[in-house]
Amino acid sequence: MIEVYRFSETEILTFILVLLRLSTFIVTWPVFGTNNIPATAKVLLSLVLTMILFPIVGLHRLDKASLDQFYIWLLIREACVGATIGFLTRFFFFTISICAQVVSDSIGLSSIQLLNPSTEDRGTAVEQFYTLLATLFFLGVNGHHLFIGGLVKSYDLVPLSLQAIRLEGYANISTIVQTVTVAGLTLAAPVMIAMFCVNIAMGIVGRAVPQINVLVTSMPVNILVGLFVIVISVPLLLAEMSELLNSAMTGVFAFLKSF
Repeated sequence: MIEVYRFSETEILTFILVLLRLSTFIVTWPVFGTNNIPATAKVLLSLVLTMILFPIVGLHRLDKASLDQFYIWLLIREACVGATIGFLTRFFFFTISICAQVVSDSIGLSSIQLLNPSTEDRGTAVEQFYTLLATLFFLGVNGHHLFIGGLVKSYDLVPLSLQAIRLEGYANISTIVQTVTVAGLTLAAPVMIAMFCVNIAMGIVGRAVPQINVLVTSMPVNILVGLFVIVISVPLLLAEMSELLNSAMTGVFAFLKSF
């Protein structure tokens, strides 16, 4: 038999550790980690990526004594690292979701609920549009390649070892959530400003012409103006998405350095 196919017990156990980090990342990261992707495709992708990356990250192999005594801890550690990286990559889509929710509430379309395949919960029709736009942008700029490359770099920052996971980085989760919220509100700012101006104009019209039922006429006006602003602000949104993707990748590396 060809020598390359003869793996030792240590190499097999190390392969399983690499597979566990990659599989937990695949399950939790956006686009490919949703229920729209079959489980068999996720398993196959995890195996293919592990077979490609194992010769590279295999340089960090552990000795057999460590694998025999602390293997359960190593499995838990790799699962936590992979899930953390995958969850952090979702912040790009969480920002888009916050923006869409604010826009829906502003123009009065928050009552239309549909299933959001990215966050796997129910969302508005506007959120569906923003999510699909963000997904196409994510795939168009090869964002999945960027995050897979970051996952490979994670073995340099957090190699296979018996070291305990430091929890200092998790203290910055609140800062990350604040940044995501502010970014979502920033993306929704054009629609919010437009709706503010429309509401002021409708208030003036209602005071000037009392015969007009402002409560009835304001809803279609808000929807019309809101959709118009959404359409004309798409180029600005795409430009901001590029910055968001870079910020998400920077945040992933900053978090990994704290492990």
